[in-house]
Amino acid sequence: MRIIVYILSLIASGGFTHSKEMDVNLKILMLESSRYLDDGADDKLLRSVCLKWQLSTDDINKIFNISEKFSSHQRIVRDFYWLPCEISGKLIANGIEWSFIINSAATAVWENDNDVIYWGCSNVECESFFLLPYDGMRGF
Repeated sequence: MRIIVYILSLIASGGFTHSKEMDVNLKILMLESSRYLDDGADDKLLRSVCLKWQLSTDDINKIFNISEKFSSHQRIVRDFYWLPCEISGKLIANGIEWSFIINSAATAVWENDNDVIYWGCSNVECESFFLLPYDGMRGF
C-alpha cells in the first residue's frame, strides 16, 4: 500500500522534486545591488524600478525559507514570469557555499560546483519582495 501511495504522489507532483518545508540556516556572505539586464528593449520604466529594487539579508532569509525548492527548472519556466532584473550574491546554507541569483519575478537559482537548486516563491508572503509576484502565469 505504501508503494502505491508513493507512486501516486510522484505522479501527482509531475515528477518534480520540491519541498515547501524549509528551515534553511543561511548566512549571506555577499549581496550585490540590483542589476538590470539589458535585453535590447531598453524599457526605461522597468530599468528605473529595477535599479531601485532592494532586498536586505533578512528579506533573503525569509524568501528562501518560504519558497519552494525544485531540482529542475521546468516548473519555474512553466509557472513563473521572468524579468530582466536580478540581485545576486553568495551565501552559506547548511554549511555549503552557493552563488545565488534572485530574479525580480519571484524565482531564484543557487549554484555551486556540484549542484543547482531552483526556487519559486509562490507564497502570498512573497509578494512584497518582488517586482512581479507569482500569479501562476494567469496574465501579464
